[in-house]
Amino acid sequence: MEIESSQSAEFEKVVVAEDMYEALLTEVRDIPDGQYGARVAAVFSIDTKDGIKEVSRVCSKKITPNTALGKIVMVMGAEITEGKMNMTELYGKPCRILIKNYKDNDGDTRSGVDNVLKSAANEIKTEKV
Repeated sequence: MEIESSQSAEFEKVVVAEDMYEALLTEVRDIPDGQYGARVAAVFSIDTKDGIKEVSRVCSKKITPNTALGKIVMVMGAEITEGKMNMTELYGKPCRILIKNYKDNDGDTRSGVDNVLKSAANEIKTEKV
């Protein structure tokens, strides 16, 4: 499947506490092809004690049920089909993201999205009987 995404841009080095956050998918940005091939960054906005921050998950442009981007698409409630997918249809959809901190190639700490899960608001509430 082919995707439509935004133009590539520089990313701010964001550091937030490692935790699970409610988030919104705000953008899918192209990343220049390099040693890892065609990639995109799924950008999420989260509300932190220091205000709204953007964090991202870099992944292959391939969308299948087994790829990171494919899993994000499915968490957002979309189906994986043949042809082109306009990712803007998923912008603003809620989810939960797990943030992990790591050292980048410059030795600086930054936060990244380790996992994407369905939003707590979308979970079915059940009572024990």
